[in-house]
Amino acid sequence: MAPIRRRAPEPPPGPPRIEFKPGMANEMLRELAPLLAEEGIDVDNIPDMQTLRRAMNRAVERTGTPHLPQPDGAGIASPNTGL
Repeated sequence: MAPIRRRAPEPPPGPPRIEFKPGMANEMLRELAPLLAEEGIDVDNIPDMQTLRRAMNRAVERTGTPHLPQPDGAGIASPNTGL
Protein backbone atom coordinates (compact mmCIF):
# COMPACT_ATOMS: atom_id res chain seq x y z
CA MET A 1 0.00 0.00 0.00
CA ALA A 2 1.25 3.47 -0.82
CA PRO A 3 2.26 5.65 2.12
CA ILE A 4 -0.33 8.21 3.14
CA ARG A 5 1.20 11.62 3.72
CA ARG A 6 -0.10 15.13 3.94
CA ARG A 7 1.04 17.38 1.13
CA ALA A 8 0.47 20.45 3.29
CA PRO A 9 0.86 21.29 6.97
CA GLU A 10 -1.78 20.16 9.47
CA PRO A 11 -4.82 22.43 9.14
CA PRO A 12 -5.68 24.71 12.06
CA PRO A 13 -8.35 23.48 14.49
CA GLY A 14 -11.91 24.46 13.71
CA PRO A 15 -14.53 23.64 11.12
CA PRO A 16 -13.31 22.18 7.84
CA ARG A 17 -12.62 24.56 4.98
CA ILE A 18 -14.01 23.99 1.53
CA GLU A 19 -11.49 24.76 -1.18
CA PHE A 20 -11.75 24.59 -4.94
CA LYS A 21 -8.61 23.01 -6.36
CA PRO A 22 -8.60 22.85 -10.17
CA GLY A 23 -7.17 19.59 -11.49
CA MET A 24 -7.64 17.60 -8.29
CA ALA A 25 -9.82 14.95 -9.98
CA ASN A 26 -7.25 14.44 -12.75
CA GLU A 27 -4.48 14.17 -10.18
CA MET A 28 -6.38 11.49 -8.27
CA LEU A 29 -7.16 9.62 -11.49
CA ARG A 30 -3.43 9.61 -12.36
CA GLU A 31 -2.65 8.16 -8.91
CA LEU A 32 -5.21 5.40 -9.49
CA ALA A 33 -4.00 4.69 -13.04
CA PRO A 34 -1.92 1.59 -12.12
CA LEU A 35 -4.86 -0.06 -10.33
CA LEU A 36 -7.23 0.81 -13.16
CA ALA A 37 -4.77 -0.46 -15.78
CA GLU A 38 -4.92 -3.89 -14.11
CA GLU A 39 -8.67 -3.75 -14.79
CA GLY A 40 -8.11 -2.81 -18.44
CA ILE A 41 -9.01 0.88 -18.02
CA ASP A 42 -6.86 3.52 -19.72
CA VAL A 43 -7.30 6.76 -17.77
CA ASP A 44 -6.79 8.75 -20.98
CA ASN A 45 -9.72 6.96 -22.64
CA ILE A 46 -12.42 6.06 -20.09
CA PRO A 47 -15.38 4.43 -21.90
CA ASP A 48 -18.11 5.56 -19.48
CA MET A 49 -18.69 6.23 -15.78
CA GLN A 50 -20.37 2.89 -15.11
CA THR A 51 -17.37 0.99 -16.49
CA LEU A 52 -15.02 3.17 -14.42
CA ARG A 53 -17.09 2.62 -11.27
CA ARG A 54 -17.10 -1.17 -11.72
CA ALA A 55 -13.34 -1.22 -12.34
CA MET A 56 -12.72 0.92 -9.25
CA ASN A 57 -14.90 -1.38 -7.14
CA ARG A 58 -12.97 -4.45 -8.32
CA ALA A 59 -9.64 -2.70 -7.69
CA VAL A 60 -10.67 -1.79 -4.14
CA GLU A 61 -11.81 -5.36 -3.47
CA ARG A 62 -8.55 -6.72 -4.87
CA THR A 63 -6.41 -4.49 -2.64
CA GLY A 64 -8.13 -5.89 0.44
CA THR A 65 -9.21 -2.49 1.71
CA PRO A 66 -11.28 -3.12 4.84
CA HIS A 67 -14.85 -1.88 4.81
CA LEU A 68 -16.24 0.30 7.52
CA PRO A 69 -18.64 -1.45 9.88
CA GLN A 70 -22.26 -0.89 8.88
CA PRO A 71 -25.05 -0.66 11.46
CA ASP A 72 -28.19 -2.63 10.75
CA GLY A 73 -31.38 -0.95 9.46
CA ALA A 74 -32.67 -0.11 12.95
CA GLY A 75 -29.52 1.80 13.85
CA ILE A 76 -28.40 -0.87 16.33
CA ALA A 77 -25.08 -2.49 15.61
CA SER A 78 -25.35 -6.12 14.65
CA PRO A 79 -22.85 -8.72 15.91
CA ASN A 80 -21.09 -8.81 12.54
CA THR A 81 -20.24 -5.10 12.40
CA GLY A 82 -17.66 -4.96 15.15
CA LEU A 83 -19.30 -1.89 16.71
